Amino acid sequence: MSTLKPLLKYPGGKGSELSIINKNLPESFNNYIEVICLHIVFKYFINDISRDLILLYKYVKKQDKEFFGELNLIDGNWHKLKDIVDQYFKLLSKKYYSYKYEKCSCYNLQTQIDRFVRNIENKLRVPLFTFNGFDIDIFKRQLNSNLFNKMIRIKSNEQKYKRDLEIKELRDNIECAIKSAYYMHFREIYNTLNKGHNISPRRRVAIFLFIREYCFSSMFRFNSDGNFNVPYGGISYNKKNMDEKIEYYRNKNVINKLKKTRICCDDFAKFINKNEIKKDDFMFID
Repeated sequence: MSTLKPLLKYPGGKGSELSIINKNLPESFNNYIEVICLHIVFKYFINDISRDLILLYKYVKKQDKEFFGELNLIDGNWHKLKDIVDQYFKLLSKKYYSYKYEKCSCYNLQTQIDRFVRNIENKLRVPLFTFNGFDIDIFKRQLNSNLFNKMIRIKSNEQKYKRDLEIKELRDNIECAIKSAYYMHFREIYNTLNKGHNISPRRRVAIFLFIREYCFSSMFRFNSDGNFNVPYGGISYNKKNMDEKIEYYRNKNVINKLKKTRICCDDFAKFINKNEIKKDDFMFID
């Protein structure tokens, strides 16, 4: 049996346990059925109640050009954020050091960051905001909040632990503030779909994939209001990108496996009743 990586990392995924699972597989069976779809294992039937997850599988199976176009735009902007950090780190570090050494108050720091965000809007309009799914007002609000709060926390931690950050560490923190603003911008859009943000299913799934890739520890968590509330993964995620994942979605082995697979989006009981599961089929239930 050939083994493929998950299309999407899930907490509790069984990739690390495949060696144990494989030893307990029946010697032969007709159809393989996975009722709760966490990864591709063999063939024929997979099911999950998550519409976004199932659409991801379907778009990869069909090699949907519009979906891949949306994905490439989001990933392309992610790469451009590094250029933005390179361009503005010196200016932002000066603002931080001015606050750190009490040359400006907390209120003045907030005012300076407000001004910086207003100025950066026009300078970034071409590289970032030409993407129709990008909401400038949300990004500005998140960027403003993240930069301010990050600088407040850095100073507090330096005082608490009696250690000044090195330049590289400060840069990593500023980059984290900017990239987490991009992440939180898309998380907010995802949480307000059908509440003012009407976007295509393909863009919705691309955003779903992005926030699932960059959320902390790939957690899948919603609050009592039904909003996805997992924060950005942190500094260690700054170096991530989706280049390899997008390339993997183009992998012929993945496509061929999915072509042999019936992909369903049903409740567990409905899926069982709708499909004729026979005695010689093998069903994996976790």
